Amino acid sequence: MNRYDQSHPWGVHSPLMSLSGLALIAAASSRLSYSLQAWLLLFCVYGFTLPIIKWGKPIIPEKYKTAITIMTVTFAASLFYLFMSMINPVSALELNFIVFLVPVTFLGSRIVERTDHLPPEEGVIRGLKEVLTLGGIIAAVSIIREPLGYGTLSFPFASSTVNILSDAIQERAVLQVFAAPAGGFILTACLIALVRLVFYRHGSSMLEKEDFDD
Repeated sequence: MNRYDQSHPWGVHSPLMSLSGLALIAAASSRLSYSLQAWLLLFCVYGFTLPIIKWGKPIIPEKYKTAITIMTVTFAASLFYLFMSMINPVSALELNFIVFLVPVTFLGSRIVERTDHLPPEEGVIRGLKEVLTLGGIIAAVSIIREPLGYGTLSFPFASSTVNILSDAIQERAVLQVFAAPAGGFILTACLIALVRLVFYRHGSSMLEKEDFDD
């Protein structure tokens, strides 16, 4: 498999290649404010857990590696939730389920195992690239999904929302479906299809350019 096939956001190291991030996408993309906070939470969890597991590999017994990973990723998510509760308790309550999903997404992606052969710094960088990809997908879906489903755009810690659609338009049943989890799945599928289409149309030329640059 060449280097391009392993690249982001369409390669084997991308969240688009598995279903590990699908539940998080559906839950966090319902509002823009949720998606941005979920993105920050992903950075905190990955940025806290991966360095500990990677640089601690020489002293972590192999048979306890999974257990230590689970405890570390859960601790990182709990710290974020505690910090959010101190800043804005209402936002913390709204993010309750999303905070639970982020460690599940981390473990389901198997980022630790997939980067086990890499030097610690490269493994951490690859994990953060996946966060950029996954967080970008969630934000992109939410920018479309919230205006269609709720007729508004919300921002973290803001006391009000920005109205995008009038009440008469927003009340249409065909638009309200985007507020439901099914709407998140539909928009995610459309986004994945678009990324795949771009890849298959322009992948060869991009690969040739990458090889030429090397």
